[in-house]
Amino acid sequence: VLRAATGVTNAVDVYGGTLTAVNVTIADSPGYGIWMGGGTATLKHAIIWGNSAGGVGGPSAGSLSATYSDIQDGVLSGTGNRSADPLFADNVYFHLYSRSGFYSGFFDGGTWIRTRIAGYGDASPAIDVGDPGADCSLEPFYRGNIINLGAYGYTSVASKAYRPEAAVLILR
Repeated sequence: VLRAATGVTNAVDVYGGTLTAVNVTIADSPGYGIWMGGGTATLKHAIIWGNSAGGVGGPSAGSLSATYSDIQDGVLSGTGNRSADPLFADNVYFHLYSRSGFYSGFFDGGTWIRTRIAGYGDASPAIDVGDPGADCSLEPFYRGNIINLGAYGYTSVASKAYRPEAAVLILR
């Protein structure tokens, strides 16, 4: 998870060279998530959301490509990209909300939370929407067969796919 350091405007500035970012969350920066001033940036399974100036900006002197990413302020061309609020469960670690379970307290013991957050529905639209060919086997049960977007995709603390609770029906 990346956020701009104190006194820094953008979370990531690219002025030359090559940046490849896979399963990254760039959020809550006072500037842009990524500023392209040159070079090349490639994103996959990324979330760039909640940055004050916008998701991606710059004089277009560089080249940015993205696939299976969620980027604020409009969809970038590329397979599987979207622009939908990822519904972060918190604004510290930026875990994706899921009523089936999201991880909380990452560095202090941590625990799985299963609760509703008002206005959030059942789960983040960034769960189970990555590249269908990508490995998601490290994600906890219950998971779909597709990797989550963002920093916790393909990890043991990835938010769980929403699965309604089973109902017991007694017929007489």
